[in-house]
Amino acid sequence: MQQMLDSYRIPAADFERVARNTRLKEKSVVIAREILVEGKDMSEVAARYQLTRQRVMAIRDKFHSAYLRNSMFPPDWIRASVCAPQEMLNRFLTEVERERIKYFSQNS
Repeated sequence: MQQMLDSYRIPAADFERVARNTRLKEKSVVIAREILVEGKDMSEVAARYQLTRQRVMAIRDKFHSAYLRNSMFPPDWIRASVCAPQEMLNRFLTEVERERIKYFSQNS
């Protein structure tokens, strides 16, 4: 059981990076921090904020999903939209994927 709970832990620096880009309300971010960074029990957090355990779990899951989405790319990369010929985009996306794999193979 503890191993499953540990899989939901997030390092503080990563949490702050995701928190800056989330649309969650401040209270939800505080709740997510208590669970994901500090490792507090969901039932205790729910009682302190007068929420159901299910609601607290939903907040945790929403933030953790945002963390996983943001972890798919190196932290200094940016998202952008471009218009270009399909062939050029295909070459670019191939290079992006190659660099992403290279980054994570060196930093894991």
